[in-house]
This record gives sequence, structure tokens and C-alpha cells, in this order.
Amino acid sequence: MSLSNKAHVAFLAFPFGSHAATLLPLAHKLAVWAPDVAFSFFTTSKSNGSLSSWPTISNLRFYDLADGLPEGHVSRGNVEDEIEFFLQAAPGDFREALKRVDEKVSCVVSDAFLWFAGHVAEEMGVPWVSLWPSSACSLTAHVNTDLIRQMIGTQPNVVSASLDKVLDFIPGYSMFRVRDLPEGVVFGPLDSLFFKSLHRMGQELPRATAIVFNTIEEIESTQVLDHLRTCLNRCLPVGPLTLLAPTRLESESDPHSCLAWLESQAHATVAYVGFGTVMAPPPSELAALAEGLEASGVHFLWSLKDRHRESLPAGFLDRTKERGLVVPWAPQPRALGHMAVGAFLSHGGWNSVLESITEGVPMMCRPFFGDHRIAAQFSSNLGIAIVVNGGVLTREAPDNETVYRVSKSLCWGCIGESIQFLFAHNMVRASHWELPLAWDFELEKYARWWAGQRKGDCKLEHSFPEDDFKLGENVFWGSGSGWTPTDAVKAWADEVKYYTYATNTCQEDQMCGHYTQIVWSSTRRMGCARVVCDDGDTFMTCNYDPPGNYIGEKPY
Repeated sequence: MSLSNKAHVAFLAFPFGSHAATLLPLAHKLAVWAPDVAFSFFTTSKSNGSLSSWPTISNLRFYDLADGLPEGHVSRGNVEDEIEFFLQAAPGDFREALKRVDEKVSCVVSDAFLWFAGHVAEEMGVPWVSLWPSSACSLTAHVNTDLIRQMIGTQPNVVSASLDKVLDFIPGYSMFRVRDLPEGVVFGPLDSLFFKSLHRMGQELPRATAIVFNTIEEIESTQVLDHLRTCLNRCLPVGPLTLLAPTRLESESDPHSCLAWLESQAHATVAYVGFGTVMAPPPSELAALAEGLEASGVHFLWSLKDRHRESLPAGFLDRTKERGLVVPWAPQPRALGHMAVGAFLSHGGWNSVLESITEGVPMMCRPFFGDHRIAAQFSSNLGIAIVVNGGVLTREAPDNETVYRVSKSLCWGCIGESIQFLFAHNMVRASHWELPLAWDFELEKYARWWAGQRKGDCKLEHSFPEDDFKLGENVFWGSGSGWTPTDAVKAWADEVKYYTYATNTCQEDQMCGHYTQIVWSSTRRMGCARVVCDDGDTFMTCNYDPPGNYIGEKPY
């Protein structure tokens, strides 16, 4: 067969998880930008089938590779076995498949997991470009596997005793501990074919002409990137690659009417729950999560495969149907981009992290395996996520340390009284599983103005006429100068003893409105101020947006 002299870029995708769906946007966009270049995309028929909704383009063709499964193989749901069968068959099958294309290959682009593509490229005398589908931080663990094993060891008892050891001997890694590492570095079945292949990947990547990262350079540690650039050739952060997907894909599939349901919800009041397509929490955690959602009163959209519904508490779906929607699949990027979604409970998969960053939705992460732990800790360090305490979902409200950490991340630059106000509010909200409030400096500015107006007389007055509140507002007065923000919030929150949720009423001759404003589910931002008045007493005021305490509505 005579080969065309037309330039030809061959893409090789890892056919498990979201790897192929991460590589295809790059191949597709390059094919659009370079119509005179031929592009081929190699992966298994099953993986190619999952990508069939993409619009066709004449210079991008798809080729099937064998999955390597023995004839008559019966899947037991063990994806590790399927991965190993594929890895055994793929090198030879890829070489043979390349012989079936019409154009001579000019460049090979492969998922980094498939390091043998570098040998194929070398045999053909063409460049090898490797795509790492996750963060630079996560690749650093694999590039430094030999160093980590030398410093930590691999004996189970030694590793177990070192789980909380900080990995500060790697540049930029002082935020990570041994327990954050992916399996295959120092723990897990290190002799398995897959983990041996990951180890080999870290050793082979320095041979690549370039490494393409599905990440955003500005969020990565400069130390990590500088370190990788000393170990590897060209490092090219080009993510998020999902943004390269054609617009047409974003509008074509919402079979369970998730977006229509979100249209009926108030701004930033919905928690989106989605743990990816590969794993789900164990039944006990699914049950605990459901109980927590029910007890909290939070509105939620939950992407949960039908086979896992049996783990939900009896009657849960009926009891929460007025404020929750549980579906077997949801268009996650579009859901996160909807104005009704205010929080994201995730496994911490890297594509989910990037979607959270892109849409500006804070996360709570319950990592499972692989790079999830590094991604979750990385996101926590950025201040955009919290990691589930102990790595296990429970019905219990977040602990004090977690609430404080989240409050700090939602109050950039806050010191002293500001963080005290915010932390105290979010502790009360956490007891009801309400989403935490964020600090708003415009609301703080307004509160400071009103506190300044009251400094001369310390009168316990609101800044708005009684029937014309533009913002939610709580005010506090205390005799003497020793009252703190925590004291004010405690006084307001103690009104709970006078409030009856079932009837949404307050005990006669008592006040409950300060408490209900604190826990009002649709409130998202707050700002407060404290002043010692001229007479030596203390006045404090907090403002809230959106406001609460609407007549006839329950707070949560």
C-alpha cells in the first residue's frame, strides 16, 4: 500500500474512566484548526462508542483496538482485570492498526498511561507527545516514584506508620502527605501489571517530546511546574480540555429534565451531588448522605445510578421529592453552570475539579482512588473545597475545624472580628447542614456605616424601616465593651429555643427572627461590624444577602 504524504497525527486513548473523553476534545479541536492534516483516534470499540455523539469531521477518523479480553470472558465488574488485558494486547495491536491507515504517521499523541506509544513513535522516527489528563501535582508523584519509595519505603508496616509524613522532600509537595498519594507509588498491589505500568510511565515520560497537561497553569504550584520542567521536556498546561467540546454537545442531552428542575429553584440554593461514572460511595455512606440531606432541608440534585438506589433509606425519595431530584445521570457541566447550584459534593476527580473551578462552585470532596486524594487536597489548599473528614461520609454535621477552615476560605483576607462573625454563623448553619455563608466586603462596608451611625447613641435600631428591609439584618447591644462577635451570634442563635419548626412559629412575647435569618437556606453572603459606643457599650450589626425571614416561609 502506498502512503499519502499528507501530515498525519495519531491519537491513542486509554479506554477507561474519562480518559478518552479528555483526549478527544484536543484531537477534535486540532482537526478543526488544521483541516489539511489527517487525524486518527485509536481506542477500543466500546470507548469509541461512548464518544459517538460528537459531531463528525472529515479529517478525523476513528479506529477500534482490541480490548484484549479472552474469548468467552465474562465480566465480573472487576475493571482492574480488564485494564490488564488491554495493556497486554495494546502495544502489538496499536502497531498493527497503524499499518491500516492511509497516511504515514507524522506524530503520535497518547494518553500518558500508554507509555509504550513512545517506543512506537521512536520506531517510526516521529515525535511522541504525551497527554497527562490530570494536574501537574498528581503527575509529580509518578515522576518521583523511585525517590518516594527510597524515602518512605514500600513495606506495608513502614508505609502505614508513615501515612501522615509530609512529602516536603519534593519541590512544591509540602501540602501533601503519604496518605494523599495515588495507589501504586508506595501502597497497593505494587506487583500488579497496572501499577508496574504506572511506575514505568514515570520513567518513560522524560523521553516524550512534550507533555500536555489538562490543567490551568495559574492554579498549579510554581515549584511543582519548575520541578517538572527540570525532569521532562516541554511541559504544556492547556486545560481545561472540556472547554474545547463543541457547543452542540452541551445542548443535546438532558433526558431526566435536570435543567428544567433547576429552573424552578432559587439562586445558589441547590447542592449538586455526583461521584463520577466509575465509583460510588459504599451503601453505608450513601445511606448516611441521604439522611444528612434529608435532615438538612437542603435542596439537591443527585446523580445516582439506579442500582445504588437500594442503599437509600426507605421512603427517602418520597419524603424529599418536593426539594430533591435523584436521577441516574445528569449533564454535570451544565448543572454546575446553572445559577441555582451553590455547592458540589464530588469524588474529587480532576475533570470535576476543573468544572467546579470553571463554573465557580465550591466543593466538598470524598475521594476514592487514584489522583482523587491529591486533587481533593490540592483543591482544599486553593480554598475552593473541603475534604470529607476522615474520608468517609457520615450524617454528622461538619466538625469545628472543618467549619473554621471553610469559613477562612470563604473570607479572603479576613482577620480578627470578621472571621469570628463568619465562623460563628457557619457553625450554627452546619448544625442544620446548611451551606456555609461567604463574607461579602460590600455588606461589611454597609454594616460598618450603620455601626458608625450608632456609635454616638448605641440605640438598638435597624438601618431600614420595619416594612422596607433591602437586606437581611441582625443587630445586637450589650452593656460594657467586652462583648465579642461570638457573643452576638450566640445570643441570636439561642432564639432557637423559642422557635417551632413544624408550625413555623415563635413563642409568644419572644423573638426568633435573628435565629431564622442566620439559618435561612437561600442566604449566601454576609458582612458585619462591631463598635464600642461613646458610652462604653457595644453595638454589633450583620447584614445578609439574599435576605431571609419572608412571611409564611420556613427558614430551611
